[in-house]
Amino acid sequence: TMTTYFTKTGENQWEVRVSLDGNADATNVGQLAFNGNGTLDEGASTFPDYAFTPGGGADPMNFGIDFDGTTQFGEDFALDSLTQNGYASGSLVGIAFDEVGNIVGNYSNEQSQVLGTIALANFRNPEGLQPEGDNAWTETGASGQPLLGLAGAAWVRAGSGEQQREVLMRLRAMGSEDLSVGPEPGRDRALRNPLVRALTHAAWRSGYADTDPDTVQRALLIALFVVPLLLLLFGLFAGLALLAFVSVAGYLVIARRAARRRALILGQLPAFLESVTRILAAGNTLEVALGQAARESPEPLRSLFIRVGRQVRLGAAVEEVLAEAAEIHRIRDLQVIALAASINRRYGGSLRSVLRSLVQAIRSRDTAQRELRALTAETRFSAMVLAVIPVGLSLYILLQNPGYYAQMWDSTGGRWTLIASVMLQLSGVLVIWRMMQSTEDAN
Repeated sequence: TMTTYFTKTGENQWEVRVSLDGNADATNVGQLAFNGNGTLDEGASTFPDYAFTPGGGADPMNFGIDFDGTTQFGEDFALDSLTQNGYASGSLVGIAFDEVGNIVGNYSNEQSQVLGTIALANFRNPEGLQPEGDNAWTETGASGQPLLGLAGAAWVRAGSGEQQREVLMRLRAMGSEDLSVGPEPGRDRALRNPLVRALTHAAWRSGYADTDPDTVQRALLIALFVVPLLLLLFGLFAGLALLAFVSVAGYLVIARRAARRRALILGQLPAFLESVTRILAAGNTLEVALGQAARESPEPLRSLFIRVGRQVRLGAAVEEVLAEAAEIHRIRDLQVIALAASINRRYGGSLRSVLRSLVQAIRSRDTAQRELRALTAETRFSAMVLAVIPVGLSLYILLQNPGYYAQMWDSTGGRWTLIASVMLQLSGVLVIWRMMQSTEDAN
């Protein structure tokens, strides 16, 4: 640490002294002279050079201080501005690899620095390389000279088996913990289907972590054969009504289960982030902090972040895994953490302050949501009654007098009346559901 202090020796005359790590350098004393208007007189000023020996085998350093632009004011001492472009010292606590092959060192002062870059070499004839044992090879005249390049967008992996497990986990995106099966091309193709992907993510949000995209795809194929069978057995109107009822009921069950699981995660998130903040303050990296805090957390938050930590250990960037989890589970707070981790990795900064602010925001939002639910309880109950009574009344009439709707369906006017009634009822239920959902959305 260098400290500069000034001593006034006369009218518009100052001595400049420097202290390095508490040791004053009495030999090199600078002189600053100012004009009558307070500007620096560079011709009458002297700026000596200073020497510093860092120790530890490092070469001595010689440097000077540039006082250009210094001004003098005729008033008592006052601090006009204070700027800092450095950070506290830190020790190396972890090493990670980014997507372009850079070796990134994580330090206890929450800073990250690129320590080096992994280079890849290719040969015109790789079969001509000479094996040296322990997975080491040397070039020969038959192999040709090495063609060096960067790792590019490839991930660095310890082995092919670990790479297969990582690909499977990224395809399943927070799915089952069973990593004994390697990735299959069909799963990748299945997840590219928007309908399969939406249904698979809905199952994962509901806690059915073992749901496989191939299983969802097979279920959809079976449904294509079941739907015509229902229409033949129960007739067009009754078959469509039964199909709509089963679809809506299944969706409501899955949505309700996902909402409860998401609410549990959001309720556990503040305590989890506080634990992460304490572990970061002890000098650990974000990856280590997430893993340690997850092991001490209850379900379902524990399994969520344990899978995040597993993917990170296999080489995925923590911000990408968090962003992926935020998209699947529809939790914006995870997206905030991912963005903060990305900024910290690229530009540095303090993650602890961001996490503390996020904890306060989550708790304030939870308090506001509870107040809103209390204020709208009567309205929500009335909306539920309005949505359920018409459906229940229609089903009661259908069970008591099946020919009532059948007679209407036989006439053109009655058929269009029934279709319009069903569409209007579905539209009303959708509007009421969206109104009720807005009071429960924790985001």
